[in-house]
Amino acid sequence: MWFLWHTKFLKQKVLEAGLFGKTTLVTHPEFIQHWVDRMQPIQGISMKHAVEAVLSAESILDLLFTIDVPTIIGAGREDTALPIVAS
Repeated sequence: MWFLWHTKFLKQKVLEAGLFGKTTLVTHPEFIQHWVDRMQPIQGISMKHAVEAVLSAESILDLLFTIDVPTIIGAGREDTALPIVAS
């Protein structure tokens, strides 16, 4: 079924599911379309591996204490991958 990753529809759904907040999806469809178009050349199997890597990634929360340089954490109210409180 890896061939499904070649479809524009599925690439758009990946973007909608995790990369953009609800407000952006509603108020800036041209921005979403821009990224869907940019993703079109990406090979389907590469998309599949990228999504699988994100979904199977282990937590690094236990390693955060090892950061010993100034660090900026960015988060958004509509982040879906990690709630803002966890950031």
